[in-house]
Amino acid sequence: EIYTLSLHDALPICVSAMPMVAAGNAHVLAIRADGTVWSWGGNAYGQLGLGNNVLGNKSEPTEIIALRGKKIVSVAAGEFHSLAIDADGRVYVWGSNQRGQTGLDSLENAIYTPTMLPNISNVRKILGGRDHSVILTGGGDIYTFGDNSHGQLGTGSMKDFERVPVRVKSINKIIDISFGAGGNCNIVLRYDGTVWAWGANNNKQISSEEHSNQSYRAPIRINMGQFEGQISRVYNGLSHSLALLNDGRVIAWGDNARGQLGTGDKNPVIGPTLVKDLGGVLDLDVGATHNIALTEEGDVYAWGDGDYGRLGVGRANGETGYSQTKPIKVTYFNRNAIFIAAGGAASYVLKNDGYLYSFGVNDKGQLGNGESGESGEFTNVEDSYKYSPVLVSGKQMKITPESFRIAAGGTENVEFTASRFNMFRDIEPNATEYKWEITDEKDVHGANAGTGNIARFFNDPNTGQIDNKKLLGVKEGTALLTITDKVSGYVAKAEIQVVNPDLIRPDKIIMEHVVAKDLAVNDAVTKGFLDSDEYEKTVLPNGNIIYNLKSIKG
Repeated sequence: EIYTLSLHDALPICVSAMPMVAAGNAHVLAIRADGTVWSWGGNAYGQLGLGNNVLGNKSEPTEIIALRGKKIVSVAAGEFHSLAIDADGRVYVWGSNQRGQTGLDSLENAIYTPTMLPNISNVRKILGGRDHSVILTGGGDIYTFGDNSHGQLGTGSMKDFERVPVRVKSINKIIDISFGAGGNCNIVLRYDGTVWAWGANNNKQISSEEHSNQSYRAPIRINMGQFEGQISRVYNGLSHSLALLNDGRVIAWGDNARGQLGTGDKNPVIGPTLVKDLGGVLDLDVGATHNIALTEEGDVYAWGDGDYGRLGVGRANGETGYSQTKPIKVTYFNRNAIFIAAGGAASYVLKNDGYLYSFGVNDKGQLGNGESGESGEFTNVEDSYKYSPVLVSGKQMKITPESFRIAAGGTENVEFTASRFNMFRDIEPNATEYKWEITDEKDVHGANAGTGNIARFFNDPNTGQIDNKKLLGVKEGTALLTITDKVSGYVAKAEIQVVNPDLIRPDKIIMEHVVAKDLAVNDAVTKGFLDSDEYEKTVLPNGNIIYNLKSIKG
């Protein structure tokens, strides 16, 4: 499969797992190439799998320690619960269990730590629905558990829910189950190319025939019309459905109130209909009311509900509510995307360099960028939403110490640590990806002191190079050390106070001969004690100016 190969080509030579991302209503799961599993976002029911001692939302990726060494190969996220498969086909479940959606036969409302599901093995695929779960075995059988209020377990039973896995006996030889937000229905693909579904049909997401039911408690075959036998994969959102055809085209059916069927309008449609202006698609994912597509060229397209930035095309595009009734290219990605995922109202794109980007709603920290609308750092929750892609990494930057007290003429070393979440490998970002500045310089009276007059980066006399990790105090006053990540835009800051050397303990004063000499020459030039032919002026790369005495020839 071309898509799998493209992902392989981007990976390091040796990997433990194929990287992937799965998004629920407001939480996200990710498998890195080293086999570790990470999570972030909403955690009200323990759906992040971090244990009962770690509660509350997480706005940056955090490793699920309980799954370390378990050889996890796939993850799935329901509305408030999570699932994972290991290399041996065993299933782990955690999160909300209010409707039995973990399948653990437990009366607990929440499972906070990943727990192996007993009596189920040889599992090939998993699906997390709104409050139910679906398992596909290697033998083509389907097992379901959790909420059954819309018949989404497919067993024909009238029970409200099931706390343990039950087999859907009326259908077999299944080769694929639907991906996406899940909602309250399920779609499956049989070995013979036919498509079947069960559960809620309130928006014709299963069948749009005139006398179709509001829900189906057992599998029914979907009439695919002219597209019969051409289906490669199936997907479903909250109340609409998609399918990827063998030739890379996409068809859709169900609710179209937000333009999520991609027909160019919001009018109802009867039966599966081609999504306009879209071809060469390798994969799809479906949010509650929006869709995202990855093409064979590595481009990303999105359409449907555009509220809160979930399409990643900015605020200026689209009609009222920023919805898009036809696929629109997410221009931030230019033939460099290799994986996509959609959550309830957010989207995720993995680039070929291993960095993951997100856009959309961020009330629970589900964008993984270190911010959360409910954290209190925003006046309005909506201010945390992102209409264009941001880096999933958290604010992992730190300056040590957090404030500097330097003697005039003295130096102080800076310790800076930074890391970025990368799906492929552990990476220490290149120094050129950060912008170092000394700003807000003020003298002892609080007046603006210009640039480089209170503090500056040390100029190594031996190499002539600027050393960003060493600060030089010039004269008494205050300043601010600012380090900006050019990729994420995050900023780390530290206060600088330059004081009279007499106020610093002698063992803390560094008065190197060359530093003292440089300061003396600069002071002499500034005060007009030297003629222009007695010194040389040098402009440093950062814009600072230093003066050196000219050599006296005998």
